[in-house]
Amino acid sequence: MRAVAPRTLGLAEAALGGGLALGQWLRRHPHAARALVVGTAYDLCARGPAGLGLGLAIGAARPALRGPIVAGLALSARRRLGWFAGHALAATAALSAVRAVLPGPRTDRRAVVVVNAHAGSTRLTRRALTHLHRLDSNVGVIVAPRDAFGASLSAAARQSPEVLIVAGGDGSISGGAEVAADHEVVLGILPTGTGNDTARGLRIPLGPEDAASVAIGGVETAIDLGLAGTRLFVHAVSVGVIARFAEAVQHLRGRARPLLYPLAAWRVWRHYDGVRLEVSVDGQPVHFPGTLVELAVVNTPRLGGRLGISLPPSLAADGRLTAIAVTRSPLSLLVRSLASMMQQRPHHPHGTLLTRDARVITLTSATPTLVAIDGEPIAETPIDLRTLPARLRVHVPAQPRRWRGAASDHRTPGDDEAARRQQR
Repeated sequence: MRAVAPRTLGLAEAALGGGLALGQWLRRHPHAARALVVGTAYDLCARGPAGLGLGLAIGAARPALRGPIVAGLALSARRRLGWFAGHALAATAALSAVRAVLPGPRTDRRAVVVVNAHAGSTRLTRRALTHLHRLDSNVGVIVAPRDAFGASLSAAARQSPEVLIVAGGDGSISGGAEVAADHEVVLGILPTGTGNDTARGLRIPLGPEDAASVAIGGVETAIDLGLAGTRLFVHAVSVGVIARFAEAVQHLRGRARPLLYPLAAWRVWRHYDGVRLEVSVDGQPVHFPGTLVELAVVNTPRLGGRLGISLPPSLAADGRLTAIAVTRSPLSLLVRSLASMMQQRPHHPHGTLLTRDARVITLTSATPTLVAIDGEPIAETPIDLRTLPARLRVHVPAQPRRWRGAASDHRTPGDDEAARRQQR
């Protein structure tokens, strides 16, 4: 019997392992499998760009990669991703066998999903719900209109689920967090909005299938909540240009909404003259050099949505809030200040930015000024802000993906809080 060369055997094992891994990934992302088949068929029949099928599949599962993928496929390289394009159909042909070998984890947790029908993407919500039902058949779904969303959350919590899952944007997640904290239920997050700062700050994946897996079967951890007057918040309270921007886009709906965001932001910034605030941090007054255009009080370590920044100091379980003040300045100086703040814990001013960590922050003004709470322009000054340590239990990823700007790439907020308790 002829012996098989070690190199050939190694290549065969690598190909088998890669095929099984690809099959398992495609099983978790059926929409990506369909995109792979369609793109590869077009590639073979119409001589489209090499690697189109794989590019469509990755773009379908990871929307953030669509831009780089489209740019890469537009290049003139003839053999771009040629090996993957040539073997894409063979990989999808083995998908049914892989499903039998790798059935995937299922859960039996009692969960209720509350969907804000007038917030977030219906397409992303539909994909997330489909994946949830594949993972757990014991999932109830409530689709609520905007005016009945709060009542639907309370009704869902009264069913005593193990997990209360909320699908929507930051405002919807904020309402779900308040109900989950009051009823001592674990919160699961399906980020289907535009900014999704809360999910980004907690390192929850934005892909609907991955987010659904975390929402129903993630690691439970306790995070802080903020209290703005009488209303709880998860992410941030903002006064200034961000609050005005939230007011300008609150009525935008449909798929064109993300495209209209930059235009709305430019219009608000261009015509905004600044805000006059009196700020005290833990009882001490704070003075700002120059004209104040934005004051954000952040609980979860993210600010600015898709184009935003990660904030190392404002960990979601450190028992403190982080106040970030932005004064009017040239754009180049603002960019340098943001880059400096992302690199270190900012105890001192960074050009046009001034940051402070505190437990209680008070905002007052001579005339009532608009305040946005978790992206919703619903309050006015004067207002008191304080932190409520470890007030909410939430599901986060077991192995967080790399987090740009974070102090640690492999720790959850609960891990950081546990480490501090051991040190004390």
